[in-house]
Amino acid sequence: MMSERKQPRPRTAKSSAGVSGSPAVENGTADSPFRSVLRGILAAAVSYGLFAVSVVLLTSLFLLIIGMETHTQPANYAMQVSAAFLLLSQGIGITYAGLPVTFVPLGFIFIWIILIRACGRRFHIDPRGFLAGSCVWIIFTAVLLWRAQDFVAISIWRAVLYSWLVFACGCLLTIDRKSPLFRRARKSLMQKTSATLRRTVLLGIRLAVRFLIALSVLSFVTVLIWIILNFRSMGKVMSYVSMGPASAVITTVVSLGWLPNLMVWALSWLLGSGIVIGNVGVFTLWESGSTALPVIPVFGILPKSLSSQNVIIAILIIPIIIAFLLGLQTISSRRGFNLFSGRDIRQEDTELKLPGIIGQASHDGHNDGEEAGLETAADPDPGADQEDHGTARQDYPRSAAVGTAVIAKLVDFAYAAGAFVVAIITVICVSTLFYMLSSGSLGVKNLAYVGVNLSDSLSVTGRPLVWGLLASWLLSLGIVCGQYLFDFLGMKNRGNKDKDTANSADPQKPHSTGETAQGGHNG
Repeated sequence: MMSERKQPRPRTAKSSAGVSGSPAVENGTADSPFRSVLRGILAAAVSYGLFAVSVVLLTSLFLLIIGMETHTQPANYAMQVSAAFLLLSQGIGITYAGLPVTFVPLGFIFIWIILIRACGRRFHIDPRGFLAGSCVWIIFTAVLLWRAQDFVAISIWRAVLYSWLVFACGCLLTIDRKSPLFRRARKSLMQKTSATLRRTVLLGIRLAVRFLIALSVLSFVTVLIWIILNFRSMGKVMSYVSMGPASAVITTVVSLGWLPNLMVWALSWLLGSGIVIGNVGVFTLWESGSTALPVIPVFGILPKSLSSQNVIIAILIIPIIIAFLLGLQTISSRRGFNLFSGRDIRQEDTELKLPGIIGQASHDGHNDGEEAGLETAADPDPGADQEDHGTARQDYPRSAAVGTAVIAKLVDFAYAAGAFVVAIITVICVSTLFYMLSSGSLGVKNLAYVGVNLSDSLSVTGRPLVWGLLASWLLSLGIVCGQYLFDFLGMKNRGNKDKDTANSADPQKPHSTGETAQGGHNG
């Protein structure tokens, strides 16, 4: 007897439907709510636990090394210092020796957000999981705040809100193009907006991102130059508190958490605003002065004023040049508006019809027929004025072609201007957020505010972007208008040459006139 072969069963996806495009979503299988909630809880717990354990271990190691160097026992305060770093890494201010410290390290916040994003993608978190993870995250933060309630500088509700915003930002970054949420939002956006409007907004946002990346590179290079030039000053500040080599290295490593803050400060300094250390220090391109600065090694690398006006002008022009080049690239590139590669005025353009007066008489066939009939009835020999009427009929289509092309280009330039406005608004909003986050307090009275002046920094950030984009837009408009003017004049000259060639090649008029004169003479 022959054994029957078992048919293989079709495999079904067992993974879940998540925001980041899980296999369950791609294969169309449904996921149970319990699994979604469980994955959200795991994503929040793992991300919070990994970061907290890392901070505790590194803090204990650093305090142990410092204690061995100074022959003290600072490791007894490892849990308190770790709790302080965990709070600062969520944007929550603390109190130290009775003084409020709200100068949060943006670097640690970014690292935590990246960790949340990685865990969210690993566990394929979805909206249900996000709600469950938010509850777990808030519970963890509440426990931390309860243990560290003695040195929390803000209210509990604000602290919980700041902590939840960190988790929400990390989960928001898990959304990709394969997620159902992104697809629904994209479908709704495509139904309610036009393709041209969407493209204009996207090009404006892309221009803003490129400008912000360029400014970030400039600020990072500026911070490196500060460190190289003022490294000895930073070492002198460390010597004031009797830091040994190990303590200096550990302090430098921990200070990297405030590197994004320094980059934002450097950007404000580059653009012409400056850095404010309460009432005891001001650092700008033109002025550099401080009295009784706190003994913090990072303050040792703050720059001095520049004596050369030419160098200051060159520094201030750099952002304008960047904005100008990015604006030209957006206008001229194929992935942008591609306004420089517009077609010339060709013969088929004369068949285009514009609303209004331009080209209306030349394209109305019914009126042309009636006028032709009237001319034939009134003048039995219409050949006498045929040349003049032919020239007039050629001028109307030429005007229509020029008008159509110019109006179409002006509309394209209007969309480009709209994209520039979107870019300016985006840069201003992002700059406002980072200027606010990079500043804080290191105490009261003289150190109540440490960072950048918000209004001055926003003014100097938007000004070079507006000038650069406006210059690129006006230059591009002038180039395109000159191109169309050159094409129109060339077409007109070619039309005149063709008319002269046709008249010289037509033997009817000259010969008939000559024969008539000769016949009269012979008669």
